[in-house]
Amino acid sequence: MIKIIFHEYSVEKDKYNYTINYLDRQFYDYGRTTINRNIAPIIWDDIANAIESTDDLNSKQGIVASFLKDYSDKHILAISLSQSAISKYWKTIETDYFVEAAKFFDLDDYDSRPISVYLTTLNRCPYHIQQRFFFIPFSAGLPRQSIVVMHELFHFLFLGKYESYLQQCNMSHNDIMDINESFVCMLNVLFRDTLMIPEQDNKPSAEPLKERIIKMHSRNAPFRDILDDLISYKKTTNLNS
Repeated sequence: MIKIIFHEYSVEKDKYNYTINYLDRQFYDYGRTTINRNIAPIIWDDIANAIESTDDLNSKQGIVASFLKDYSDKHILAISLSQSAISKYWKTIETDYFVEAAKFFDLDDYDSRPISVYLTTLNRCPYHIQQRFFFIPFSAGLPRQSIVVMHELFHFLFLGKYESYLQQCNMSHNDIMDINESFVCMLNVLFRDTLMIPEQDNKPSAEPLKERIIKMHSRNAPFRDILDDLISYKKTTNLNS
């Protein structure tokens, strides 16, 4: 079992997430250059306007850091309760989770080094396999946070074991990420009685793969057979595209 460490809120860690998922990206669907309410639900318009008023990344980061420091100081109780709640809840399900996940992925062993989890005020939650950390969304609440933990750990378990095999099969990075994301659909199958709300990941390029996974799993196909089928499917669709 992997030890999951739920850290106290860090402005620096959150600023890192803003830098890679907010400040240097464009979200035109919302009619603005930087602001996207789905991505940054806590950002007020005056802060967004200040961020957009400069093209200098360091200045943007400074505005964000100042805002996050003020925000976290004002809402420290809510943030602390959020961190405490997910940490306590995870302890009640972690053993069953790792047993079921390892069984599904056919893992005799896996990298059991601890993984750090950080709260972010964004709704984008990146993960880093090599540095062993990922984010969970503060504003989402416990039901969604618990799904994010299970979702991200699926990536750690799958990629930790099978990424090199996929590379040997000449899968591109995008193909590997599609296959990686597609297996998240199994959270709703393996943990139906645990999840407080269903996982609703909807990456379009992974949808055809999910259908194949569910169908083969229902027929009790071994995991390696499922994986090889996805590889074959990807190779075929790539040739025909």
